[in-house]
Amino acid sequence: MKTPAIAILAALFLSAAFAEDAKPTPAAEGAKPTVSRHLTPEQRRARQAQMMMRRYGGMVRKAGSAQGKVLFLDAQKRVGKDALKEAFNVIEERIHPIWEYKPAEAAKARNVGAAMKEAGAAVGVALVDDEGGTTLLVAPEAGWATVNVAALDDGCGAEALAHRVRVEILRAFALVGGGAFMQRDPIVMRNDIMKPSDLDMIKEENYGIDVAYAISAGLPQRGVMPWQETTYKKACEQGWAPAPTNDVQKAIWDKVHAVPATPMKIEFDPKKGR
Repeated sequence: MKTPAIAILAALFLSAAFAEDAKPTPAAEGAKPTVSRHLTPEQRRARQAQMMMRRYGGMVRKAGSAQGKVLFLDAQKRVGKDALKEAFNVIEERIHPIWEYKPAEAAKARNVGAAMKEAGAAVGVALVDDEGGTTLLVAPEAGWATVNVAALDDGCGAEALAHRVRVEILRAFALVGGGAFMQRDPIVMRNDIMKPSDLDMIKEENYGIDVAYAISAGLPQRGVMPWQETTYKKACEQGWAPAPTNDVQKAIWDKVHAVPATPMKIEFDPKKGR
């Protein structure tokens, strides 16, 4: 028997009515937890650190594995240190060198090589304020580069200027640190930067995988050996992990160093002499 059309329409009407009644009230909607999809760099690092701690006991650095130093010399006043720190965080996170940030007078920053020698650094990046000077000056054979903040400031505003300077710090460090001859990188090492405003097109302040690898491989040739960093679990397996500092690391330590319940037995065979 076929269902009458009016019965079908009635069923659809009732379904819609019940669906309307089943919708959560505004109060219930407000009770739902809100999860932001946009994390700050600090929040992203904290979340990653928590994940690494739960799974592998966190990240550790091998004592004495780092050598040499990178010097960041700051002789400009247009952008404050707090606005620059994200560029240093990227270098710290991706490359792991020993580095130092040091305010300086303009005259000292213009002689980067002498400042590096005084600080005991093998690689240096100086921020200068030189009206009429070039934006980025790189001397890879000498191990230093300068970023001219004045040349980046075309009235773009404080936030945009800080972004430009951070990107140029990353570019300068990559060029002097061993990433100068990479193919075009989709992040900061682009080859279409012809004027300061072109830096505004770069949204992500970071290094691509190939560039980060090239810098890590190139720095030792310039006298800077980055920290050897790995998970606590891997460090235990390699035999150089420090003593555990929390329950997660202690569990990993105990598991790696535990005596096997059924040790391997090697039987001596007199006929074979072993």
